[in-house]
Amino acid sequence: MGLKFKIATLAEIPEAIRGMYKQEGNEFVLDVEGAVDKTRVDEFRNNNILLQQQLDKLKDVDPVKYRELMDLDRKVKEKELIEAGKVDEVVNLRVENMRTELNGQLTETTTALQAANAQLSVLMIDRQVQAEAVKLGILPTAMDDILLRARAVYSMDKGQPVPKVDGKVLYGKDGSTPMPMNEWVLGLKKTAPHLFAGAAGSGAGGGRGHGHVDTSKMSPLQKIEAGLSQGGLVGALPGEGG
Repeated sequence: MGLKFKIATLAEIPEAIRGMYKQEGNEFVLDVEGAVDKTRVDEFRNNNILLQQQLDKLKDVDPVKYRELMDLDRKVKEKELIEAGKVDEVVNLRVENMRTELNGQLTETTTALQAANAQLSVLMIDRQVQAEAVKLGILPTAMDDILLRARAVYSMDKGQPVPKVDGKVLYGKDGSTPMPMNEWVLGLKKTAPHLFAGAAGSGAGGGRGHGHVDTSKMSPLQKIEAGLSQGGLVGALPGEGG
C-alpha cells in the first residue's frame, strides 16, 4: 500500500515511517521534496480546463472585428441616450469606458514591469554570485548549481541582494546586517566543498581520491587558485606540461 501524502495523526501510520512526516498546522504531511497535495493539483487542473474552455469559445473571434463591434455598440448606446436627453449618462458611459481601458493598460504595464524586475533581480544576483564563486575557485561545471542555490536564498530588496529563509533574513557575522554574498559563498565552500576546485582532491567531498584536481575545464585563474590551495604546487597540477 502506498504512503498517504496527508494524515490527521501519526497514529494512522506505522511507527517506523513516522519520521517521514512533518506537521503542518493540525495535520501531518509526507516530507518529500517537490510533493504537492492532490487537492491542489486537482484545483490547478480544473482551473486549466475552465480557462481552455473559455479560450475555445474565442478561438474564431477576430480581435479587430471584436473591437469594431464593441465601438459600434458604444456609439449606438450613446446615440440612444443623447436622443433621450440623458447627456449625463453618456458622459458617465464614456468615463467608464476610459477607466476600463486605462485599467487594462495599467495591468499590462504592471505585469511587464514585474517580469522585467524579476529578470533584472536574477541577473544581478547571478553576477555577484559568479564573481564571488570564481574568487573562491568554483568548478566550472558547478556554476549552475551554485546559481540555483543562490536564487533560492537571495532576492533583491531596495537594490541590494538580501538572503532569506522561510521569509526571515539571514544575517552575517556581525549579526546586524544581511549576510553579504562573499560570506554566503564562503560558507557554501565549507558545506559543499565538492563544488570548488581547492577541495576536489583533498578527500573533503567528491575528489578523485589521489590528491589531484581535474583542471581540464578550469580557467588559468582557477588553476592558480587550485594550486595555491594545495600548498602552492601549481606546476604539479595535471595537465600543466605533463
